[in-house]
Amino acid sequence: MENNALFTVRGILRDVLENPSLEIEESTLLADIPGLESMAYMTAVSLIETEYGIQFDFDDIAAFKTVGELLEKIGGEKS
Repeated sequence: MENNALFTVRGILRDVLENPSLEIEESTLLADIPGLESMAYMTAVSLIETEYGIQFDFDDIAAFKTVGELLEKIGGEKS
């Protein structure tokens, strides 16, 4: 069964990037996602924060390398 947060984050990234077939897994490097430039990334982060009622520190946002790292932080912030 797929992680609910992964499903949600994947949907947000697909919406922001206007690419419904975008393949996103926990191991996906954020730098390898086509079209995920700085403005799109910050838009996605803002939508994720709103969805989960959390706020990431700037250092965290800059440090995320993979989707999995982002998901781990979501899990930690919700606790």
